Amino acid sequence: MFNKKSLVFTSSFLLLTVLDILLTFIGTPDLTDEGNPISAVFEFGWIALIITNLIALVIFALFSHMAFVRYKTPKIEVDNFFEFYLMLFYNTKTMVVKPMFKLPKNWMPFFAMISYAACIALIAGRIVVVAEWIAILLGYEHSAYFMVRVGIPLGRTDIWVFVLAFLISVIVWMEKEFKKVRKYSQNCTEIDN
Repeated sequence: MFNKKSLVFTSSFLLLTVLDILLTFIGTPDLTDEGNPISAVFEFGWIALIITNLIALVIFALFSHMAFVRYKTPKIEVDNFFEFYLMLFYNTKTMVVKPMFKLPKNWMPFFAMISYAACIALIAGRIVVVAEWIAILLGYEHSAYFMVRVGIPLGRTDIWVFVLAFLISVIVWMEKEFKKVRKYSQNCTEIDN
C-alpha cells in the first residue's frame, strides 16, 4: 500500500499530528484556545479532537496512496503543454469547448493531482499550526507575527498557507507530469527516426 515517498509523507503528517495534539494538550488542556472548530465551537472535547485527527490521518494516507502509489504517468505523445493537458484529462489533442468548463473524461490524473496537492498543503498547514503552538508556549504570542495574524481573514494562517500550498502544488504536479510525458514523447520520436 505504501512506497517510500508515500511512507515519508504519511509519517511526516502523523508526526505533525502527534506534535499538534501534544502541544495542544500542553497549551490548552481544557481546549479553550483550540482552533479546531469541532472542539472550539461545538465543545465536543478531547475525544472528538482525537477522532477528527485520526480521520484526517486516514484521509491523508488515502491521498498519499493515490498520489504516490496508485497513479502512473500515462505514456502519451504530445507536442506542447496544451496537448498534454487535453490528452491527460480528455483523451483528445483538440477541443472545441473550452476545457476549463468541461469535466474531465480521465478522472485518475485529476484525483492524483488533487491528492498530491492535498498532501503537500496539509503538511504545510500542519507545520504552521505546530510552529504557532511552539511560539505560544515559548511566550512569543505578542510578537509581530501574531499582531499581523490578527489582520488575516479568520485569523487562521494555516488555512491560507494550505490554500496557497495547494494551488502551487497543482502547478508543480502538472509541470512534473508534463516533463515526464515530454521525455516519453521525445524517446518515441527518436525511435521513429
